[in-house]
Amino acid sequence: VGQRPATYLEKMGFTSLVEDDYTNLSTAIGSLKNGVTIEENTNAFSTFATDGKFIDAYLIDKIVDKKGNVVYQHKVNPVDVFSPQTAYLTLDMMRDVINRGTATSAKSRLKFQSDWAGKTGTGNDFNDSWFVATNPNVTFGIWTGYDTPKSLKTSGSLSYSIRTNYLWADLLNAAYDIKPDLIDSADTFKMPGGIVRRSYCAVSGLLPSEGCSRA
Repeated sequence: VGQRPATYLEKMGFTSLVEDDYTNLSTAIGSLKNGVTIEENTNAFSTFATDGKFIDAYLIDKIVDKKGNVVYQHKVNPVDVFSPQTAYLTLDMMRDVINRGTATSAKSRLKFQSDWAGKTGTGNDFNDSWFVATNPNVTFGIWTGYDTPKSLKTSGSLSYSIRTNYLWADLLNAAYDIKPDLIDSADTFKMPGGIVRRSYCAVSGLLPSEGCSRA
């Protein structure tokens, strides 16, 4: 009671929030009153890859004159949103989306393999299809839909979600052809301190040392 989770979205640069978004339970699954732009959604998603700090996207890093004097230099102002532990645990869960979940078709279509974590999404009445994913170097997001909303479901051989995943992978492959060292990160997401690993029996809920047998 009294919690307003959409304040996290505020910190991550969402500009179209309204009061309903702070109280509606459906906000938790992405149902915002005015929706969100692809840039904002992808921009915010990168927060998980930067240890929980939001860094606003920008186009121009520096401008110099003909003598080499710096006329403009962009300044990065990180905003603390999540703890590094929360960010990593979220990433770790979203690895499964790509490795064995709803985005495996995107992974299989890539011509390279990185440590990806991502999330697919579907709007009401199948009017929207999303896929956003990040590796330690880049975050890439895509949305498919119509200007005048209508269902993306068709009778074709590919589902709407597969089409979105394929398009995401094809665009990323094109970027990889131009800048492979940037797109295909050799790094992996590193688990920060403060997280404890434990194995539990799926049947009993006990630690292995306490026994793992059916009741």
